[in-house]
Amino acid sequence: MREPLVNIIIATYNAGAYLDACLTCILSQRLPELRIIIIDGGSTDNTLNVIHKHEASIHHWQSERDRGVYDAMNKGIKFVSSGWVLFLGADDLLEDGFKAMVSELKEPNGIYYGMVDVGGVIYKGPYSDYRLSKLNICHQAIFYPAHIFAGKYQYNLEYPLWADWLLNIECWKDPELKFIYKPHLVSKFGMHGISSHQPDQAFERDRNKIIMKHFGLFTWLRYSFRAFKIKLLR
Repeated sequence: MREPLVNIIIATYNAGAYLDACLTCILSQRLPELRIIIIDGGSTDNTLNVIHKHEASIHHWQSERDRGVYDAMNKGIKFVSSGWVLFLGADDLLEDGFKAMVSELKEPNGIYYGMVDVGGVIYKGPYSDYRLSKLNICHQAIFYPAHIFAGKYQYNLEYPLWADWLLNIECWKDPELKFIYKPHLVSKFGMHGISSHQPDQAFERDRNKIIMKHFGLFTWLRYSFRAFKIKLLR
């Protein structure tokens, strides 16, 4: 039985120090139904040399200036037509659970998500409305069916660091889609990206109205009460 097609989209910019390890890790999975798409933001270091080294194994790559990581991801989506999509950063690494997760991909409208290692802390367990209102599902451990990007969803560039959080919230409340948790450790989150070190001020500005719009009053009240308690303790 053939495994489902998985498209791995990697957004890069001056990532030569990490990209080789990322690509080597992906290729070591030895899955025939796997495509690598690299969207580079016009790197000036040795990133393109690393890409050329692995070029025979890359389905598509391009290098041009862009408006940030989510602009790159939106560009990468255009080269996907079937299967599932996993977004990685150039410093992310796949874990042993990646293959196990791929074998789970069966429901055409299912968005599958697993576990991710973030700085030695394993983020795991199924989500709820409330959990998603306060904590994102890392895109390094979530597999989207490709068809959702065919005109329906893309990353909102208004949010330069947490557009993936908004996308997950929108998809979570879409009655045509189903989030499916599987307890497999999919990846190790690289800590070199900008989102690891600072918040998305635009998202934080709009967070309350996003939660109210998509989750309703009850979840918004729970989230607001929690935020108020945290503020008091500071």
